[in-house]
Amino acid sequence: MSERIPALISQANLLSQNVEELAGAVDRLAVSQRRIKHLVAGIIAVLALVVILSVAVVFVSADAQQASKRAERANSLAEQNIKAAKVTCESGNEARRVSRQLWNYVLDLSTSNPSQPLTAEQLRQVRTFRAYLATVYADRDCDSASPTPLPSSTPTPSR
Repeated sequence: MSERIPALISQANLLSQNVEELAGAVDRLAVSQRRIKHLVAGIIAVLALVVILSVAVVFVSADAQQASKRAERANSLAEQNIKAAKVTCESGNEARRVSRQLWNYVLDLSTSNPSQPLTAEQLRQVRTFRAYLATVYADRDCDSASPTPLPSSTPTPSR
């Protein structure tokens, strides 16, 4: 039996070493497991952030698309308004042309009566009035952003 004691001691020492190695391996495994848990938690957090950002991008994209459509509609309305303003301006020019013709016809009739010739002052007043009519009833530039304004005052006859 005495021969078996050193063998048992040797086996006990070997067993003790194996237990220590096993304990070290278990400790390393525990550290590795904690590291893996942290990595998994980080991956989950990154995935959650990606999902949140994706949802935000979808909403921003939808909002941008709606804003683009509103801008297109506004642009279309602006173009329609420009066309309508040009048509209105051209109609106004036609009405001013007819008014000039009418006034010139009336003035021509009033100045062409040989039985009652006009005085020099009356002829000057007619010329002043014709100049005023040419200004008031002048055509507007329908392609301009700011059409020609109306004159500020009417001519006053001198006495």
